[in-house]
Amino acid sequence: MTLVIKGILRLFPDLESGDEFEWGESDEAVEHPRGAEAVRAIMKDAPLVWYTIPEMVEALADRDWLPQSDNPANAVRAALTRAVAQGVWGVQRGRRNDDGLVVFRYNPEKDKEEPF
Repeated sequence: MTLVIKGILRLFPDLESGDEFEWGESDEAVEHPRGAEAVRAIMKDAPLVWYTIPEMVEALADRDWLPQSDNPANAVRAALTRAVAQGVWGVQRGRRNDDGLVVFRYNPEKDKEEPF
């Protein structure tokens, strides 16, 4: 059974965080980016601009791209953290100097354009 669970988690890495969420509408075709692709798309519109989790949630809401979740901030945090850990799409993590909040940005120089 452990091997089955590991296989499922390999196919669906979003399940590993423990958050139950679904990006976009499941009963119709989604015509916008979802998950890490959605947060990356927003950050690519303003390269090198730092976003907090609440700011990214607000930006997703403005585009009507919020994940279908009871706690969208956790889903966004998981997507951003995964993007940084993969080190592929140019998403970087830092801390703001004035208040120490964790922030994320898109750096085009670090973008390798490979999928997760």
